[in-house]
Amino acid sequence: MQDKHVPLSQAYLDQYLLDRGLTWESIRHLPADEVKKLLIDASTHLSLRLAELEDRARFMADVHGAAGAHPLH
Repeated sequence: MQDKHVPLSQAYLDQYLLDRGLTWESIRHLPADEVKKLLIDASTHLSLRLAELEDRARFMADVHGAAGAHPLH
């Protein structure tokens, strides 16, 4: 079964590259050390974005009184 965050993660990574004028195809032409740094930075960015999303979901559940039923608690 596919992780429910995969499509969102892919979209965040695609946007990260686009914001830097890059695509998955274009990074194939970069030196390996640049690609490695770029992917490390993209991974960090992705982790922060997903954590922010989870925090917002938790906050909304708390606001709406569903904290006990929320799967992240």
